[in-house]
Amino acid sequence: MSCLKACRDMGYTDAIEYGITKAYAFTRNWGAWEAFREFVQNALDEMHEVLGRRPEYYPCRTNELRWTIVYDRGRGLGVDSLLIGVSEKKPWQRGRFGEGLKIALLTLAARDVWVWIRSRDKLIHPIIAPKTVDGKTVEVFCICYKGGERPVEGTEIVIPSIDLCDLFRDRFVQGLDPKCILATIQEDEAWYDVIDKSCTAGESKVYVRDIYVSSLKEAVGRDGIFSYNLYNVMLDESRRIPSWASVTDQMWVLIRKVMERSAMGDEAFRRIARTYVEKLVEDCARNRLAESEIFLDKEAVSEISRLVDEIVGADRVVLRSTHLIDLAKYLRVKYLECRTWFGDYVERVLDHKHKLMKLGLPKEVDVVTKDKMPEDVRRVVEILEQIADVLFEIKHRGVTINYALINKALGLTYQGTRLITVNYEQLLYNCRYDYYPCLEFYMSVVGHELAHIVSDSDDVTPEFERALTNIIGLATANAIHHAGKIAKLVQELKEAFKAWRQQPGR
Repeated sequence: MSCLKACRDMGYTDAIEYGITKAYAFTRNWGAWEAFREFVQNALDEMHEVLGRRPEYYPCRTNELRWTIVYDRGRGLGVDSLLIGVSEKKPWQRGRFGEGLKIALLTLAARDVWVWIRSRDKLIHPIIAPKTVDGKTVEVFCICYKGGERPVEGTEIVIPSIDLCDLFRDRFVQGLDPKCILATIQEDEAWYDVIDKSCTAGESKVYVRDIYVSSLKEAVGRDGIFSYNLYNVMLDESRRIPSWASVTDQMWVLIRKVMERSAMGDEAFRRIARTYVEKLVEDCARNRLAESEIFLDKEAVSEISRLVDEIVGADRVVLRSTHLIDLAKYLRVKYLECRTWFGDYVERVLDHKHKLMKLGLPKEVDVVTKDKMPEDVRRVVEILEQIADVLFEIKHRGVTINYALINKALGLTYQGTRLITVNYEQLLYNCRYDYYPCLEFYMSVVGHELAHIVSDSDDVTPEFERALTNIIGLATANAIHHAGKIAKLVQELKEAFKAWRQQPGR
């Protein structure tokens, strides 16, 4: 039996035979959802084309028998559009290749789910028909069709088995309650939505061009603050698995646009932006990741900076680096410790290091006395001073070392004084991980400033260079001569570091 004969036996006038077996349908791993998705997608594309704008209605209804009807009021479906390789899809449309409708019809026919398509005056019906090939009977996919039916406007796809409209309503943006759409951005032919995830069962979902593809957790490994309708996400052939990189890229395109509109004073976008930053701060305080790393332009950075200050307070900073947290403790500046990417973002990009200095440093140089240092830091500093004394003969020279918060210098000494000032913030920075870079920094600063005292000269002068050379030679000789004493002090320094590093939060 041929497809044409099977179709004519059912009252149809013609047929398309695909040469695709029923068994092929099961290799695609499509089910009712994937088939229904293609029907609604095509309806949305057609209405978008006809209206010249994005449709707002969900193109699915049920009749009195609770049959599912997916419909549009468009130009109608030509039978030639059901041929393999024929597609009129445009780059902006939800469908990309024009093959989804054929696969959807095959999927349902192979599962004995009957489907009829009414378009203008045509009636179209996919079936599985037996066919003899080389003496063997196989089941092949066919499309039966005929004209002369009662005309309908546009296209209707009728599925008489189950109510799919309600089952999959929340998988289409048009199927959601309009109140769920917190904001929409439409530019040229691209569009985005921020969706309240309480409307998606509390799960952050990823929609692409109005159609659900996965949860955000499945796509990027963690849940999100909202659900997102994105535009230019790369999908695999099944259209179920999105590219991680394209999802995160599109999320930040959307968030950047939200921040730009928030900065312009739009109240709807301001609410979203504040909710977004509040969640980042909340999760940051709990040392928990909320979203992926962000890349935002200057205008968006300015708006996030404003929101962070509004949420955490103008007198509080967000910090990730241990040495800056130690500095905030010393300066008694209120801070939020954030060890996630967001802490690093606020500290570096939003420049909360500068904000910390501004809040805690009213003067150009602010002396840090050892009695105000944390006990573990003070112990490290005292051992460093002892090593410097052995190497550079500090006490013998009548030189004093102190510590201060200095702008734009590692150390200072003033002409006519015998006082070396070490930059306390840089000391904490170089001592944040291990004793060796700490020791190297301290000795290099003290040696350099001591050369200024000995030579009473500025940098890059012959007198200064001579003094620095002599100090390096002296330090080398003393390190060899007092090797045992230095080794003992270095061991004490290691132990002091171990105690310091065991402090909570380091």
